[in-house]
Amino acid sequence: INPEPIKKISKFIDAANIDLKAFSNRFYREICGGVGLEPILKAIKEFHKRKVWIELTTLLIPGENDSEEEIRKIVEWVSKLDKGIPLHFSRFHPSYKMLNKPITPVETIEKAIEIAKEKLEYVYAGNVWGHKYESTFCPKCGHKVIERFGFSLGRIDLEEKNGKYFCPNCGKLIKIRGKVIKG
Repeated sequence: INPEPIKKISKFIDAANIDLKAFSNRFYREICGGVGLEPILKAIKEFHKRKVWIELTTLLIPGENDSEEEIRKIVEWVSKLDKGIPLHFSRFHPSYKMLNKPITPVETIEKAIEIAKEKLEYVYAGNVWGHKYESTFCPKCGHKVIERFGFSLGRIDLEEKNGKYFCPNCGKLIKIRGKVIKG
């Protein structure tokens, strides 16, 4: 999305999940048929500047955007913008026009999470149902504060004070958007 439309729609939306598909112009041009990486980075920055809650998703495709070097570039860029932006690494499953690539190994997702947790507070595994990192953990003490399985919520363990949510174990502010309804 270009900056002008972002300025207009950001008044009407609370959140956006943006695909940060890779960190190379080659990927955006050859795989996506786009103009390159820079417009995506500008859009992410614009949403962030306008205080729209953003979460980023990278679908890791074997041999295309799953190298440790590329993952580190993504993590470095996101951490410089805001280490509290949630980053999801999703598992690729062969489909539609990309049947020639294998499913992403779970080990690749786990390596990406390991790299990202060095610099980011909220990192998730996507398309790996039952994985530990579907859930939200306190970035300070590691306590599980929101349990998830696929698209379902499990136990929510947060303390609410003045509309903000905190880890009940260590008191760290947990960055979430919305109202938590327990029960």
